[in-house]
Amino acid sequence: MKKYYISIFCLICSLLMFSLNVKAEEEPTCDFKTQADLIQKAAKITARSEVVEEDGKQVFKITVYNITEEFYVVVRPEGGGLGIKNSFIIYPSMTTDQAYTFTSDDMDLIIKYRFTVRSNIPGCTDSITSFSYTKPKKNYHYNMNYCKYKEVVDYYYCQEWISQEFTLSDEEIQERIEKKRDSLTTTTTAYCPSCELEAEQKEREAKVIEIKKYIIMGLSVGIFIDLIVIAVLIRDLKKRGL
Repeated sequence: MKKYYISIFCLICSLLMFSLNVKAEEEPTCDFKTQADLIQKAAKITARSEVVEEDGKQVFKITVYNITEEFYVVVRPEGGGLGIKNSFIIYPSMTTDQAYTFTSDDMDLIIKYRFTVRSNIPGCTDSITSFSYTKPKKNYHYNMNYCKYKEVVDYYYCQEWISQEFTLSDEEIQERIEKKRDSLTTTTTAYCPSCELEAEQKEREAKVIEIKKYIIMGLSVGIFIDLIVIAVLIRDLKKRGL
């Protein structure tokens, strides 16, 4: 009887091992070649954005490119406590020409998006790669009068979009902008290439006028001398009775 139970136990173990082996053989594996191919393709998945006008207001359109059938992308915005929408997934079926676009109408908040690329290939479902994109926000100072001067339109604190929060107060930033403008205005006044060219031109014109004056004076003196000589000759001829 004991041998009978042992035989049954061995039979069950054999069946379990056989089942596990079959399952292992059926389970697809992610070999090195497949992994390398996935990594290469995943590296082409990128994100870009543009500002467009919709319904009378500006919005950010963020587009993720090159999402092929092998992948799906998990989009996770940071700063959820600030009212940002939850994470979402971009599947290949949601794309048009391997691209997917979503919008953000928040112009007052810097949002960093984390894109995690995962594989749809059985056996290769781990994360392949990930990258980040930071949506900038509108710079409050951009529309202020002190940022409209040509000397500071390209200054850091006068840029239209910023991807990093300023650490200074609004008053401190305005003060820096005005100081920057003053310094550039002073520099421009101290060194003016167009002014130098104008001065050189005026100097050349003055020299030409002076030369003309001397020429006229010389001609006048010559004519005067010629008249005196002619008068003397006429007088001498009269004395000789000619």
